[in-house]
Amino acid sequence: MNTISRIALVGSMTALLSACATMGLDKKATQVDWSKGSVVVTSVDLKNEFKPNYNPNWLAISIEKAKGEGSTGGGTAWETVAEGKTSVILTHQLPPGKYSIKSLQGRAGQFPFMGSMSFSVDAPFEVPPKSVIYLGHIAMTNKEKVNPDDQASGAPIPIIDQAVTGFGNGTLQVTLIDRYDQDVAALKNDYPALRDMSISRTPLARMELDRSSGSSAPKVIVKP
Repeated sequence: MNTISRIALVGSMTALLSACATMGLDKKATQVDWSKGSVVVTSVDLKNEFKPNYNPNWLAISIEKAKGEGSTGGGTAWETVAEGKTSVILTHQLPPGKYSIKSLQGRAGQFPFMGSMSFSVDAPFEVPPKSVIYLGHIAMTNKEKVNPDDQASGAPIPIIDQAVTGFGNGTLQVTLIDRYDQDVAALKNDYPALRDMSISRTPLARMELDRSSGSSAPKVIVKP
């Protein structure tokens, strides 16, 4: 695949993600608009141990309504990663109900190689009305994939970009961490609407990691 085709594919993926994105809470807002739902806070980081020259420049998580909760809902929250860092704090505004984190996403690259990550998971949680809840910190490490049962961190194509950045032939090691004090301090600094708000510590109880397509191995279970 030539460079122009690779750029076009990455661009189309970005447009698709942005189209379904929910930017979460407005960083300029001074009050929470509860008509848009409660505020769900998650921090995430990605270290590319497999290809350390390609750490993330963009991270996201996608959330969906739990099965049996009626019509589909949720969205994707994303942030650009500041140079020299590997982590971001993401906010979703969601109506009360039961949900699950379904995908961990990211991008890394420097021209002409631009790779993308999309890793399927299942991490259920519940959103109460008119609340701000902290789900915890999701630490991700991209490692070389050696077990065929493990899902790849990202799609196999564009072949060169995904191989160079380590997403096509890597897999994620995921850890759930309670980093409440650190993350809430950063959150209140970035979001004026939350500076005087009570933020509930409601860490994810578990996360299931999918296996590779066609594998009969049980899902990987991650607990705090």
